[in-house]
Amino acid sequence: MPNQIKRYLSKISQPILDRIDLLVDIPAINYDEILSKTKPESSACIRQRVIRARKLQNERYKDLNINYNSRLSSKEAEEYCVLTPSSKEIIKDFFCNKDLSARSYYRILKTARTIADLEGMEQILDRHVNEALMFRIDSLEVK
Repeated sequence: MPNQIKRYLSKISQPILDRIDLLVDIPAINYDEILSKTKPESSACIRQRVIRARKLQNERYKDLNINYNSRLSSKEAEEYCVLTPSSKEIIKDFFCNKDLSARSYYRILKTARTIADLEGMEQILDRHVNEALMFRIDSLEVK
């Protein structure tokens, strides 16, 4: 089955894949995870984090007439998706090694901004950039 998925995705052009913000592979749950005593985050908790993140974005962009990070132009993304020096290096290395398009670069920035918002963080940290990059790897490895 994974080979069939890979073969199907390889038929999709990179410019089309560049327009998809998140590509997530969800593996099947294994038996030990079913019996695990650790409780996953509840839907209610996730909902509250999303509501808080949306409020942050509404407040941040109130003068721009947009509501979400995904609506930022590349110029606005540069202004509102400020990276630390180490985060800049992470994304630069990834960009150079994976031959990303400008569109992919800005999608990664906006995704990292959203991940930071979900944590209630004003600053985009390395972990936010790394997580955003993980959502791009599957699409890049299909080529």
